[in-house]
Amino acid sequence: MYCSLKIISDALEFSLGNCLNETNRVGVDQSIKSVETQLQNWTAIFMNYSDIESHHVIQEFQDVQINDISMLLEKSKHSVMEALEEIFGFMNVEIKHGVLIPRVKNYLDSKIVDLKIKFLDFNDFVEAFRSCKEEMQCLKNILSDPAIDIRWISTWLLENLPTIQKKRFQNFLDIEFPGRL
Repeated sequence: MYCSLKIISDALEFSLGNCLNETNRVGVDQSIKSVETQLQNWTAIFMNYSDIESHHVIQEFQDVQINDISMLLEKSKHSVMEALEEIFGFMNVEIKHGVLIPRVKNYLDSKIVDLKIKFLDFNDFVEAFRSCKEEMQCLKNILSDPAIDIRWISTWLLENLPTIQKKRFQNFLDIEFPGRL
């Protein structure tokens, strides 16, 4: 499971970089709604990712103090969620008409960078607990879950992975899930 979750974490990190690029394009060829939508999608994927990580950590470490690990993981996740709440709160108050003046854009960018740092901190924490060695098998197990919307998650991953990983992921999807996308 480790490596498939690594793909998701890489896409989450890359997506936050894209959000920063999008703020530069607001008022030119993008609206603030595109940034907001991107952050909402990021939030949905992050929530799923962090829930999977929490479940995986608890399953892997049944012999240690699960409450301690769970508490640390939840605290780290909460830090990311607080950063997201700050961004959405700021956007609701400061960006009412879709206009990004330089001061507001710079502050929004700083909040997105803060979110990225908190996410990377969370990710560093959970990576210490990962153990699955077969990336694609783990990804196949996750995407085979009937409760997961494979089309939406796959589309999001393909849009947000770095180019090198996109090709590998697309090949994986074509082989493992033909006709499901």
